[in-house]
Amino acid sequence: MLFIQKQLPAFLMPMYLGTIVRVHCNSIRQWINDYLAYGLDSLLQINYGTNTSIPEQQAGSIMESFTTQPPRSISEAALRAKALTGVERSPTRLRTFIKRHQFRFFKTGHIPAKVNTTQ
Repeated sequence: MLFIQKQLPAFLMPMYLGTIVRVHCNSIRQWINDYLAYGLDSLLQINYGTNTSIPEQQAGSIMESFTTQPPRSISEAALRAKALTGVERSPTRLRTFIKRHQFRFFKTGHIPAKVNTTQ
């Protein structure tokens, strides 16, 4: 059995087109495959920036937990967020997540050592 492979003309090869428009040949291949599978509308869609992280998807439950019982430190907040979502985040990433959802951290003072408790 002999298989004959259809080949594109040389001027339609992704490597040749990529050098003309200064785009990587893998991008050209992806665009051709999308066009053949889904048509022109698939090339006109902009899907950049549509992905959301797991903490963003479950932000309601995390913020509800933090509202009912505020965490005392960012490490406690990270542990509770990991327990709720199953995904571990660094303290700095969780701090920006919390600030993005309009929560603030309060600086607490220390209790003085020499307090006059008799009054």
